Amino acid sequence: FASYATILWSQVVTNVSQMRDEMEGFSTKCNKLPRRLKDWEAYRELQDKIDGFQEVVPLLEELASPKVKDRHWAAIGKLADVELRPNDPDFKLADLMAIDLIAHREELEEECDAATKEAAIEAKLIEIEELWDEELLNFIEWKNRPGQMILAGVPLIIEGLEEAQGNLQT
Repeated sequence: FASYATILWSQVVTNVSQMRDEMEGFSTKCNKLPRRLKDWEAYRELQDKIDGFQEVVPLLEELASPKVKDRHWAAIGKLADVELRPNDPDFKLADLMAIDLIAHREELEEECDAATKEAAIEAKLIEIEELWDEELLNFIEWKNRPGQMILAGVPLIIEGLEEAQGNLQT
C-alpha cells in the first residue's frame, strides 16, 4: 500500500483498474487465510487497510475520468483547504490521499457526477454549434418592398432552436 502512495497521479489514471483488481486479489487471499490467523492483530490491520483502500478505489476511478476538469479539482481541494494539481507531473496519489477521501466521499461523488453531466452538456453544445454553423439562413423581400428583407422559413428555424434547447435540457 505504501508503494501506491508514492506513485504519480498520471500512473493512477492509467492503472486504476489494475489497482482495483490487485486489491480484490489481496482481499480474496486474506479471506482464504487460516481461521487462527484472523485473530492476530497483524491480520486485522491488513484487512482494515485492504478494506479502506477498496473503498477509495472507486473514488479514484471517478477522479481519474478525463471529464473531471481543473474547476472540479479546485472544488475538491476546497474540501480540505488544499490545492490539488493533478496536471502537475509531480502530483502523487499521496497528495490526494492526504484529504481523507472517505470522509469526503459524498462531496467527491457529487463533484464527479457534476463533471460527467457538464461533459455531456459540453458535448451537446459542440454538436449544436456544429449544426448551426452549417445552417444557411435565407432572407426574402418583404411584401415586395425593395431593401426590406425578412427571414424565410421561420417556423423551421424555430423548430430547430426548440429542438436544440430541448437537447440541452435532457
